[in-house]
Amino acid sequence: WFDELNTDFPKSYEKYDDLLLVPHQCLNHSLWEDPENLKLLVSSFKCNRLAKKGPISNDKFRTPQVTMLLGDNSVVRHIDNKIIYQYDVQKCMYSPGNITEKLRISQMDCRNEVIVDLYAGIGYFTLPFMVHGKASHVYACEWNPDAVEALKNNLALNGVEDRCTVLQGDNNEMCPTNVADRVNLGLIPSSRDGWNVACKALKRNKGGVLHIHENVTDDRITNHPNCNERDRIYFDVETTGTKRESKYCSNNGIRKDKNMKEVWIRWANDTCKIIQDTLEKLDDRPKRWQCEVLYIGQIKSYAPHIDHLVVDVHCKPIL
Repeated sequence: WFDELNTDFPKSYEKYDDLLLVPHQCLNHSLWEDPENLKLLVSSFKCNRLAKKGPISNDKFRTPQVTMLLGDNSVVRHIDNKIIYQYDVQKCMYSPGNITEKLRISQMDCRNEVIVDLYAGIGYFTLPFMVHGKASHVYACEWNPDAVEALKNNLALNGVEDRCTVLQGDNNEMCPTNVADRVNLGLIPSSRDGWNVACKALKRNKGGVLHIHENVTDDRITNHPNCNERDRIYFDVETTGTKRESKYCSNNGIRKDKNMKEVWIRWANDTCKIIQDTLEKLDDRPKRWQCEVLYIGQIKSYAPHIDHLVVDVHCKPIL
């Protein structure tokens, strides 16, 4: 009996406000059918509400399947790096694993910059750009009505609603063109469907930076033997304090820090080439562009051979 209960106890959990969120694989023992036992469990975590996550719905919004086990109200308010996120756990997702990227964005100086967030959600990255990055204006694209509702509320809660335009619908149709200094593409497993839209959003005669997310698997990376000088990439290696050292890399004689996998650099190089080719094929743009990788970062590891990465690609027209 003890062994059964021990294996059924949550090995991981998320805590938002006074709500404890546990994986669907746990709390299946008959013991947990008694509400008093559930209350005892959540009280040990200093919580009052309990919810269990199920598999993500296979719908276009990837709606979470969350069942409330204790309590009726599924709305939570979570404070992350002095930013308020309020949302319904049965309608919207929140990813605590993105904290390193949100902190990095918070350290960017985005004053006088216009930003497009192609997959805004409830404001995961939109809010750090605005609250800490001090972006001049953000166009936040989102097609999930529940996420849009939460996003608008979160903008108001953080006092930045006057600097954000929320665009509800398909970003292929809603995203503005020729406006952005930065475009954030924070969608996994891949944001590739938005790369063309992101290129169009960049300022035509100035360019800007694309923050591109993707789940990268070791066996999916391919070499491009026709590497030439145009394929050079740069990435930042953080050192002490605010000082940053920039290193030059290419497919020949790559130099990297000890934590940088070669497949990450090849993925970044491939991505950079595709973005450059995409920009040069747009009808209303200069025909030559210089694209460089400024940063490669690991946000999360899902398995030994699957990494959630982000690459910053700087795009500049050659006029």
